Amino acid sequence: MYEKFRLRLNIVLTSVAVCALSSCVASADSEVFVTEPICIANSQGSQTFIVEIADTDTRRAQGLMGRTEVPPMTGMLFVYSRPAQRGFWMYRTLVPLDIAFLNTEGEVQQVMQMMPCESRVAALCPSYRPNQAFSMALEMAAGQFEVHDISAGSRVFRGSCPAAIAPEQLRRPEH
Repeated sequence: MYEKFRLRLNIVLTSVAVCALSSCVASADSEVFVTEPICIANSQGSQTFIVEIADTDTRRAQGLMGRTEVPPMTGMLFVYSRPAQRGFWMYRTLVPLDIAFLNTEGEVQQVMQMMPCESRVAALCPSYRPNQAFSMALEMAAGQFEVHDISAGSRVFRGSCPAAIAPEQLRRPEH
């Protein structure tokens, strides 16, 4: 009974998030982002979030720049074709953000909180760099990682959460 209620609640929250996110996704001078659900799983369980996908150089460069808010249960997933060590900046980004750096299996390796850069000169904005290569990065409004217990070891799956995440899906694969 509880699982059915939780699944229905996730669907309703996801629908609300899509509506909220779509109202701030495009403007006259911005790139249009595709949105999709992601599932974030950790030792507490799993939840579905709606994210915009930044999978081109143009979309990654624009990121969440210029947004006045990032609604709860939403964010942006930066997707790269291969792992590398890169930096993120907050030039022209108006709201504080949490960022998680993910390996190729979608495991969160490191999280940081990024503050808006008030400089009008991009080169004066700090770069936020993880201490290892990553394949994806997830940004959400600052504080959302703490609210949803997203930390190193959490797993991110593209698509909605299934009814249950098997414990072996949370374990790191042996190499």
